Amino acid sequence: MIEAKGKIRNKNNKKKKKKKFSSLIRREKVHYISVRQEKSRQWISIRNPNATRPWQHVLEAIVGYLQLAASIKKNKRLHGEVFNFGPSNTKNYKVLFVVKLMRKYWDKVSWKIADKSKNSFYESKLLKINSNKAKVKLKWKSILTFNETINMVTEWYKNYYMHPKKIYKTSFNQIKKYENLLKKRY
Repeated sequence: MIEAKGKIRNKNNKKKKKKKFSSLIRREKVHYISVRQEKSRQWISIRNPNATRPWQHVLEAIVGYLQLAASIKKNKRLHGEVFNFGPSNTKNYKVLFVVKLMRKYWDKVSWKIADKSKNSFYESKLLKINSNKAKVKLKWKSILTFNETINMVTEWYKNYYMHPKKIYKTSFNQIKKYENLLKKRY
Protein backbone atom coordinates (compact mmCIF):
# COMPACT_ATOMS: atom_id res chain seq x y z
CA MET A 1 0.00 0.00 0.00
CA ILE A 2 1.09 3.54 -0.61
CA GLU A 3 0.01 6.85 0.78
CA ALA A 4 -1.16 9.40 -1.78
CA LYS A 5 -2.21 12.89 -0.72
CA GLY A 6 -2.99 11.75 2.82
CA LYS A 7 -5.25 8.88 1.71
CA ILE A 8 -4.31 5.23 1.94
CA ARG A 9 -4.56 3.50 -1.42
CA ASN A 10 -3.81 -0.03 -2.51
CA LYS A 11 -1.61 -0.95 -5.50
CA ASN A 12 -4.50 -0.50 -7.94
CA ASN A 13 -4.85 3.12 -6.77
CA LYS A 14 -8.22 2.42 -5.15
CA LYS A 15 -9.16 3.82 -1.78
CA LYS A 16 -8.86 1.28 0.97
CA LYS A 17 -12.23 0.69 2.62
CA LYS A 18 -12.21 1.22 6.34
CA LYS A 19 -13.77 -1.60 8.31
CA LYS A 20 -16.54 -0.77 10.75
CA PHE A 21 -15.20 -0.76 14.25
CA SER A 22 -14.25 -4.38 14.34
CA SER A 23 -11.04 -5.17 16.07
CA LEU A 24 -9.42 -7.78 18.17
CA ILE A 25 -8.55 -6.98 21.73
CA ARG A 26 -4.83 -7.33 21.33
CA ARG A 27 -3.91 -6.46 24.86
CA GLU A 28 -1.74 -9.57 24.61
CA LYS A 29 -3.70 -12.77 25.26
CA VAL A 30 -7.18 -11.33 24.89
CA HIS A 31 -7.03 -11.63 21.10
CA TYR A 32 -9.85 -14.10 20.53
CA ILE A 33 -12.67 -11.83 21.71
CA SER A 34 -14.00 -9.64 18.92
CA VAL A 35 -15.09 -6.19 19.96
CA ARG A 36 -17.46 -4.28 17.73
CA GLN A 37 -19.04 -0.91 18.02
CA GLU A 38 -22.71 -0.87 17.20
CA LYS A 39 -23.66 2.82 17.25
CA SER A 40 -23.11 3.77 20.91
CA ARG A 41 -23.37 0.24 22.29
CA GLN A 42 -20.47 -2.18 22.75
CA TRP A 43 -20.89 -5.93 22.52
CA ILE A 44 -18.48 -8.78 22.57
CA SER A 45 -18.92 -11.87 20.44
CA ILE A 46 -17.75 -14.94 22.36
CA ARG A 47 -16.96 -18.12 20.45
CA ASN A 48 -16.11 -20.34 23.43
CA PRO A 49 -17.39 -18.93 26.73
CA ASN A 50 -15.99 -21.84 28.77
CA ALA A 51 -12.52 -21.79 27.21
CA THR A 52 -9.67 -20.71 29.48
CA ARG A 53 -6.85 -18.47 28.34
CA PRO A 54 -3.62 -16.97 29.75
CA TRP A 55 -4.83 -13.42 30.38
CA GLN A 56 -2.23 -10.68 30.70
CA HIS A 57 -1.69 -7.03 29.90
CA VAL A 58 0.55 -6.24 26.93
CA LEU A 59 2.86 -4.20 29.18
CA GLU A 60 3.80 -7.38 31.05
CA ALA A 61 5.14 -8.97 27.86
CA ILE A 62 6.82 -5.74 26.72
CA VAL A 63 8.77 -5.55 29.98
CA GLY A 64 9.79 -9.17 29.47
CA TYR A 65 11.12 -8.44 25.98
CA LEU A 66 12.98 -5.37 27.25
CA GLN A 67 14.54 -7.48 30.00
CA LEU A 68 15.49 -10.07 27.39
CA ALA A 69 17.15 -7.42 25.21
CA ALA A 70 19.14 -6.08 28.18
CA SER A 71 20.13 -9.62 29.19
CA ILE A 72 21.29 -10.49 25.66
CA LYS A 73 23.52 -7.43 25.68
CA LYS A 74 25.18 -8.74 28.86
CA ASN A 75 25.13 -12.44 27.97
CA LYS A 76 25.52 -13.27 24.26
CA ARG A 77 24.70 -16.97 24.94
CA LEU A 78 21.02 -15.97 25.35
CA HIS A 79 20.92 -14.77 21.73
CA GLY A 80 18.62 -16.99 19.68
CA GLU A 81 16.94 -18.60 22.68
CA VAL A 82 13.16 -18.66 22.92
CA PHE A 83 11.37 -17.12 25.90
CA ASN A 84 7.68 -16.94 26.81
CA PHE A 85 6.25 -14.14 28.90
CA GLY A 86 2.88 -15.04 30.36
CA PRO A 87 0.81 -15.02 33.52
CA SER A 88 1.04 -17.61 36.27
CA ASN A 89 0.03 -21.11 35.16
CA THR A 90 -1.77 -21.72 38.43
CA LYS A 91 -4.72 -19.48 37.68
CA ASN A 92 -6.95 -20.02 34.67
CA TYR A 93 -10.01 -17.94 33.94
CA LYS A 94 -12.83 -18.67 31.52
CA VAL A 95 -13.66 -16.23 28.78
CA LEU A 96 -17.17 -15.63 30.11
CA PHE A 97 -15.81 -14.87 33.59
CA VAL A 98 -13.46 -12.26 32.09
CA VAL A 99 -16.25 -10.61 30.12
CA LYS A 100 -18.42 -10.44 33.24
CA LEU A 101 -15.51 -8.89 35.14
CA MET A 102 -15.06 -6.35 32.34
CA ARG A 103 -18.69 -5.35 32.87
CA LYS A 104 -17.87 -4.61 36.51
CA TYR A 105 -15.45 -1.93 35.27
CA TRP A 106 -17.57 -0.74 32.35
CA ASP A 107 -21.33 -1.17 32.56
CA LYS A 108 -21.79 -0.85 28.78
CA VAL A 109 -20.00 -4.16 28.13
CA SER A 110 -22.40 -6.76 26.81
CA TRP A 111 -21.89 -9.97 24.91
CA LYS A 112 -23.39 -12.53 22.62
CA ILE A 113 -22.46 -16.18 22.46
CA ALA A 114 -21.53 -16.95 18.86
CA ASP A 115 -23.23 -19.74 16.96
CA LYS A 116 -20.88 -22.73 17.23
CA SER A 117 -22.04 -24.11 13.90
CA LYS A 118 -20.38 -21.12 12.18
CA ASN A 119 -16.94 -22.02 13.60
CA SER A 120 -15.22 -23.92 10.82
CA PHE A 121 -11.99 -24.41 12.76
CA TYR A 122 -10.78 -26.16 15.89
CA GLU A 123 -10.12 -24.00 18.92
CA SER A 124 -8.53 -25.39 22.05
CA LYS A 125 -10.51 -25.13 25.28
CA LEU A 126 -7.39 -24.61 27.40
CA LEU A 127 -4.33 -22.52 26.55
CA LYS A 128 -1.36 -22.01 28.85
CA ILE A 129 2.02 -20.37 28.50
CA ASN A 130 5.07 -21.74 30.30
CA SER A 131 7.19 -18.76 31.36
CA ASN A 132 9.47 -20.66 33.73
CA LYS A 133 12.56 -20.10 31.58
CA ALA A 134 12.03 -16.32 31.62
CA LYS A 135 11.44 -16.39 35.37
CA VAL A 136 14.62 -18.37 36.05
CA LYS A 137 17.09 -17.03 33.47
CA LEU A 138 15.87 -13.42 33.25
CA LYS A 139 14.34 -13.03 36.73
CA TRP A 140 11.17 -11.80 34.96
CA LYS A 141 7.75 -11.94 36.59
CA SER A 142 4.25 -10.59 36.05
CA ILE A 143 3.46 -7.82 38.49
CA LEU A 144 -0.21 -7.12 37.79
CA THR A 145 -2.93 -9.07 39.52
CA PHE A 146 -5.61 -10.59 37.35
CA ASN A 147 -8.13 -7.91 38.45
CA GLU A 148 -5.64 -5.11 37.74
CA THR A 149 -5.02 -6.56 34.28
CA ILE A 150 -8.70 -6.74 33.36
CA ASN A 151 -9.35 -3.31 34.88
CA MET A 152 -6.57 -1.70 32.81
CA VAL A 153 -7.60 -3.46 29.59
CA THR A 154 -11.23 -2.47 30.11
CA GLU A 155 -10.27 1.11 30.92
CA TRP A 156 -8.19 1.29 27.74
CA TYR A 157 -11.02 -0.01 25.52
CA LYS A 158 -13.58 2.16 27.24
CA ASN A 159 -11.49 5.21 26.46
CA TYR A 160 -10.72 3.96 22.95
CA TYR A 161 -14.43 3.85 22.13
CA MET A 162 -15.77 6.68 24.28
CA HIS A 163 -12.91 9.20 24.00
CA PRO A 164 -10.78 8.16 21.00
CA LYS A 165 -9.00 11.52 20.85
CA LYS A 166 -7.69 10.90 24.37
CA ILE A 167 -6.40 7.36 23.81
CA TYR A 168 -2.79 8.52 23.65
CA LYS A 169 -3.18 10.08 27.10
CA THR A 170 -4.86 6.92 28.41
CA SER A 171 -2.02 4.78 27.05
CA PHE A 172 0.61 7.13 28.47
CA ASN A 173 -1.07 7.15 31.89
CA GLN A 174 -1.28 3.36 31.94
CA ILE A 175 2.41 3.08 31.12
CA LYS A 176 3.23 5.49 33.96
CA LYS A 177 0.98 3.55 36.34
CA TYR A 178 2.67 0.31 35.32
CA GLU A 179 6.14 1.84 35.79
CA ASN A 180 5.21 2.89 39.33
CA LEU A 181 3.88 -0.59 40.14
CA LEU A 182 7.02 -2.11 38.62
CA LYS A 183 9.22 -0.05 40.96
CA LYS A 184 7.17 -1.11 44.00
CA ARG A 185 6.74 -4.79 43.17
CA TYR A 186 9.89 -5.88 41.37
